[in-house]
Amino acid sequence: MVLTGASWDVWGFNFKQYDDYYWSWKPNVLEKAILAERRLPLFDDQGTTMDAMLQNLRAAPIREVPRGADTPASFSFKNGKKIDREILFALLPHPSTEESVKAAVKDVFKQFENPQIRKAYHLSMQNTVRSTNMISDVQANGPLWDKLKAAADNMVYTKLYSLNEIFLDIKIEEIIRVCFGMTGGESPSMWGSSVAKLAFGVTLNNGST
Repeated sequence: MVLTGASWDVWGFNFKQYDDYYWSWKPNVLEKAILAERRLPLFDDQGTTMDAMLQNLRAAPIREVPRGADTPASFSFKNGKKIDREILFALLPHPSTEESVKAAVKDVFKQFENPQIRKAYHLSMQNTVRSTNMISDVQANGPLWDKLKAAADNMVYTKLYSLNEIFLDIKIEEIIRVCFGMTGGESPSMWGSSVAKLAFGVTLNNGST
């Protein structure tokens, strides 16, 4: 999404198969792996980090209804438990284009060919879930990685017009503050109308769309 007037734009991706979220691809598990690699570096000899290689990707819950209530989308299991749907997102220098976003995605997916990144995700999954099927699917030579490689050539680009088409309010506030270089704890009610519209699709002072 292009954030007019900001230093950064926001892009993100979901990985789906047959219009549904791929079952062993968990954004929060990748984020755990990225943060764990900070404590146990894998790429010191290359002068980089997993975080940098993956463009500082982070996980965030998805809004259940675009521009709707501040409620996360979730998936229900047969045992009654629920898990939040999530997206991976990162920032790109403003102004971004469809071409620059697709290039960023392709670069990230290229990094998934690295055996060390695959192993880090596999270990993170082992530390997160008990499902042997899921853990097997994401091992370094598991099916997940071939599917991710194929997905890089089958992207669907969707332009957003307000952050609440995807994100929950708390993440929107974080993104806006970072992208616009806000140093204080300004309440959204203090944002200018153009910024509020990018965030919530409305101008907060009068509620107009």
